[in-house]
Amino acid sequence: MKRILLLTIFGIGMGLMGWGQPWNYDFGTGTGTHPTNTISTTFLTSTPANGGTYRVRTGNAGGTMVLANPGTSLGTATELQINAATSTSANKFGVYDWTSPSTVAYLKYKYRTTSTSNGNLNISMGVNTIASDNQGYTSHYNNSIASLTITYSSGAISSVVRRISGSNTTITGSGFSKDTDQLVEIYANNGTGSVNYTRSGSNSLATKTWDLWVDGTKVVTNAATAGSLASGTNLSGFGFFAESSTGNVAWIYIDDLEYSNALPTGNTAPTVTTLAVTSIGTTTATGNGEITATGGANATARGVCWDVYGNPDPDISDSHSTESGDFGTGTFTGAITGLTPGIRYKVVAYATNPTGTGYGSAVDFYALSNEPTNHPSGLSATANSTTQITVNWTDATGDQLPSAYLVKAAVDPSTPTAPSDGAPESDGTFVKNVNQGTQQAVFTGLDPSTTYNFAIWPYTNSGENIDYKLGSQPTTSGTTLTPLGTPVATEASNISTIGFTANWNAAASATSYRLDVSEFSDFQTTGGNASDLFISEYIDGSSGTNKAIEIFNGTGASVNLSNYKIWIINNGSKRTNDT
Repeated sequence: MKRILLLTIFGIGMGLMGWGQPWNYDFGTGTGTHPTNTISTTFLTSTPANGGTYRVRTGNAGGTMVLANPGTSLGTATELQINAATSTSANKFGVYDWTSPSTVAYLKYKYRTTSTSNGNLNISMGVNTIASDNQGYTSHYNNSIASLTITYSSGAISSVVRRISGSNTTITGSGFSKDTDQLVEIYANNGTGSVNYTRSGSNSLATKTWDLWVDGTKVVTNAATAGSLASGTNLSGFGFFAESSTGNVAWIYIDDLEYSNALPTGNTAPTVTTLAVTSIGTTTATGNGEITATGGANATARGVCWDVYGNPDPDISDSHSTESGDFGTGTFTGAITGLTPGIRYKVVAYATNPTGTGYGSAVDFYALSNEPTNHPSGLSATANSTTQITVNWTDATGDQLPSAYLVKAAVDPSTPTAPSDGAPESDGTFVKNVNQGTQQAVFTGLDPSTTYNFAIWPYTNSGENIDYKLGSQPTTSGTTLTPLGTPVATEASNISTIGFTANWNAAASATSYRLDVSEFSDFQTTGGNASDLFISEYIDGSSGTNKAIEIFNGTGASVNLSNYKIWIINNGSKRTNDT
């Protein structure tokens, strides 16, 4: 449900009724569509008691009404959207015949309009027939004390007028804007004498006049009655009209109605601040508030309201505590009960005086969770290096799941010390806090070749409320790896012309080895590469041409032999041309 901000009783002057009761309606949270050419007094549900009949009507010129959730940015939850008819066969929503009507009334509502073309959008206040029949607003000028019309042309607001005894008068600086969330207030007096009301100070209304406020600014003062409505006639209805829109493109959006058969005067509701919740348990807590201003009259009741966090801010129609008495300014407490462990709630402090109920802003808290039902399972420890061990487990199950786990380590033969409820432990080399769902803790900065013992405790809550599951906690152990040693080569054995057996001493923690063999002690080719070709071998046969030479390329690169010649020189003779 939406929050009802006021449940207020106002006193008014002599000659009028003795008490006034504001009614509030926020259109709830439901959705629905009211079709064309239909009338209903049940389309809008859960209307306020004694607040009159809520009626919607669509004519035969198209357009409809929609309960939209979400709607525009106008209010919260559901809003009413009125789509204009193409003619004066009005589509309208109105309220009429509330309890004890009087010659004064006020109406407050959140309002937004739009159109991509033309349209006439009107609000009228007067007698009940404004809302109870099928006529358009122009037929009700003589039934209205107030008649206000916004006209759209070519997709823009072209005029804002009020009706005065047979003619329209433009409201200069009306404050109305297209596609804008606005707060509109109408205060009306159809009595035979002037009356006062309180709104940003004291205001006076002459007989048969009304004031218009838009977004907190008074834009019309003591406007004359729309038509011939006789003074002394009780005000018992208001209506919103949407007409004359080509293509049904004009819309009215409405939310958060507040109206009354009396004008607000004198005192206001108390001013209240909600303070932080204390003494939080699994099913109970203490709400705290402060009355910072009485509003002119001491509070007769005070307390706190609460609801689950996902709902709208709570009020006294929700779960609440009540303390009755005579209360001025000061702090107070209220018992919060019936909580569900582990659930998030919001709390609002309130105070009520004869004028109304004032609320603070909401604060939230979590009810404490119970101790975890079970321990985790499958705890294991795996060494990743000489200084790191990873601990793994499977998260606990059961009715109460942990919010996190405390995993602790100790150097063998010591074992981790158990924690204490209400004493959280901070992360460190041997302490890890791990959220539910992670199922792993990594311990670093450990000593090589060392055995560590580990234990794990599930817990709920935090800080001074932390609740560990103690006793029979899972344990495991793991040993960090030994640092890798250095192998030392020893004398080769089984040496032959084609091979040998290499020997070396084993290195600590080694699982495999790499063996390099070289002709040179520095494992490099001594002297480097040759600079050119050379004759590496000469073969002299027994006779004739049975002779040969071998040429070796030791340069380390390909050589083009077409750039070389070989000469034959016999027995010290000079070089010949034989090549």
